[in-house]
Amino acid sequence: MLTRRSFNISLVALAIFAVESFGQDSTRRRVIEERVVSLYSDLPAAGQADERSEFERYYEPYFYSPAAKASHIAVDPGLRASELDATATGTLVEIAVRWTGPNEFVMIGFVPAGATRLGAIPGMNVAELLGDARGHRIFLKLKARRPAGPHEVRCKFRVGGLAGNPHRDSLKFPATTRPELITLGESWQEISIELTDNAARLNQMLCPLSVVLESNDNPNARPQDGAREPTSKLYLDDIRFVAVREEPAR
Repeated sequence: MLTRRSFNISLVALAIFAVESFGQDSTRRRVIEERVVSLYSDLPAAGQADERSEFERYYEPYFYSPAAKASHIAVDPGLRASELDATATGTLVEIAVRWTGPNEFVMIGFVPAGATRLGAIPGMNVAELLGDARGHRIFLKLKARRPAGPHEVRCKFRVGGLAGNPHRDSLKFPATTRPELITLGESWQEISIELTDNAARLNQMLCPLSVVLESNDNPNARPQDGAREPTSKLYLDDIRFVAVREEPAR
């Protein structure tokens, strides 16, 4: 189900620079080139010029599934970061899901803005925007956290996998994190989905990022302290596709 709002989201940033990092195998490697295509950074404040690029404005996080749960999902892509941290600037994506029973599932996805139905507008070519990425590792990266408090939030992050009409994701089977189920804490953590093996299938991204939550994964989805409709809430920021070329540090 597509739920319309007044916001558009997106931006393309391309950067090439050298830094050092640790690979997943804990071997120290030097990143000698990094290219970034941003899906979400900050929305402009009132009165500010919108300097986001076509790619970031192309997508908005308003695909809700299943349709029966749409009225129990709230997304704010313009939450002021200062509401979580008085010293922070810019904006965040806030996602809230109200649970009404066991065995519930929800998906919130970034899809092309302005579509009257899923697949009415095609996805953009992320592979082309990243440029010639032969020899690079490809990732979707983002920051995520939950509100302060006693209840953990467990969710899954996916790239691709949506089939619309007539357009669908070129990445037919969604790519996910490993492990797939992520437990979010009160502090920001970096989430990474490797897409290197799917680099050739990023040419029409109908849903470059989706978030999946299930009531059975979240302990607070069961009524507690008299609450009849418990809620799971999380925040996203700095969502981007990244192509990195590395070499072992000497």
